[in-house]
Amino acid sequence: MVLIWYCSMEASQSTPQTLVLDFGSGVVKSGFSSGNLPSLLIPTVIGRPRRPPAIPTGSHKDIYFGQEALDNRGDLSLIYPLNTSVTQFWDDIEDFLDFLFLEQIPNISTNTNVLIVDQPLSSRPYKEKLAQILFDEFNIQSISFQNSALLSVLATGEMNGTVIDCGDTVTTVASIYQGMFSSTSQRRMPFAGRNVTTRLSQLLMEAGYIFSSTAEMDLVREIKEQLCYVTPNLNTSITQLSTSSVSSRSFNLPDGSSIFLNTESFLATEPLFNPTLIGEDFTGIPQLISESISSCPTGVRATLSMSLLPVGGTSLLSGLNQRIEDELQKIHKNWTKITTKQPANREVLQWIGGSIVASMHSDTIKWITKHDWLLDGASSLFTTQ
Repeated sequence: MVLIWYCSMEASQSTPQTLVLDFGSGVVKSGFSSGNLPSLLIPTVIGRPRRPPAIPTGSHKDIYFGQEALDNRGDLSLIYPLNTSVTQFWDDIEDFLDFLFLEQIPNISTNTNVLIVDQPLSSRPYKEKLAQILFDEFNIQSISFQNSALLSVLATGEMNGTVIDCGDTVTTVASIYQGMFSSTSQRRMPFAGRNVTTRLSQLLMEAGYIFSSTAEMDLVREIKEQLCYVTPNLNTSITQLSTSSVSSRSFNLPDGSSIFLNTESFLATEPLFNPTLIGEDFTGIPQLISESISSCPTGVRATLSMSLLPVGGTSLLSGLNQRIEDELQKIHKNWTKITTKQPANREVLQWIGGSIVASMHSDTIKWITKHDWLLDGASSLFTTQ
C-alpha cells in the first residue's frame, strides 16, 4: 500500500517559503523545504462515480482524489492523469492541483516558491503547462525546475553516481559526475511499475484470474507490491518452482477468497531486464546503465560503476539491486567493482534532494519569477536557466 503522511503544512503569509513538489505519475510527494521528508504522499489518481447514487446522500462526491479514490475504488472509475510527464488529461491535472493546493496545503501564499523535481526527459510543453497553472491559477511567486537525477545523488551526500529511476510509467538512467548532470548519459525505457502491474494482470488471466476494470487493476497493483520480486536467474527459478514442493505465494482478495502466484511473481518483473520476453525490442535496465556510463569520459566510469543508485517506488522490488550487479558484471568483466547503493527512503530520495537544494542560499537556484512569466511567457522557463 502507498504510505500517506498527513502533517500540518501551513505556510506563513509573511516569510517566503519553498514548497518542494515531486509530481510523480504514481505518487505526488510534497512538502516545505524545512522538513526532512515530504509531508504529503498522495497517489496520483482521480476517481469518479460510475453511476449516480440510487439515494443521494450528503457524503456523495462527484470526484475523489488520492487514497480516498483508492479506498472507494469499487464504486469509481479511476484515472491516472499523469503519464511520463506527457499528459492528455490537463483538466484532471488542474483538478488534482486544486485539491493539493487548496485542501492539503492550507494558507499557501503568494510569496511561496515552488521547486519542481523535474525528470530528465520531461517535455517542454509539459513544463510550460505546469508553470502556467502554478503562476496563473495559484499565483505562485516563483518556480524552479531541478533535475531529478542530480537531486537523487545530492540527497546521498555524494557528487557522483548513476541514477536508475524506476518509477511508475518509465525507467530512466542518467549519470552525475562532480555534481554535474551529463545530458548525453540519459537513457529511457518505457517499462516501469505500472507496466509490471499490467504484465501481472496478463499472467493472472492466463492462470484463470480475471482483472479488467481500473479498480481491479489497482488491486493487482497491491498484489504486485506484496508478492512480486526480481529473480537472480529466470530459467533456474522456473525449474526450481516446477520441481519443488514450495507452496505458492498467496494474496487475500476483498471477497474473502485467495489468489495464488507461482512463476507470476517474477515473470511480471522480468521485462525490466529482458524486454524480449514480452516481444519488445527496447533496452533493459542493465544495458541502459552500461550505455549511460559508457557515454561518460573513460576516467570517471569506475567511479560511476561503484555508485549505482536505484530510486523510485519500483526500485523497492526485492532482488533488483543484486540482479543489476550480476547482469552488469556479465556485460563488463573489466569493471572491477560494481555496487548498487540502498539509501533510506529511496522512494522519496528525489524530494529529499530537492529539499536540500531549496534550503541552500537562494543565489544557488535559478528561479523563474511571476514577473518573468508575465514579461516573457513560456520562454522565461528556458532563457533563465
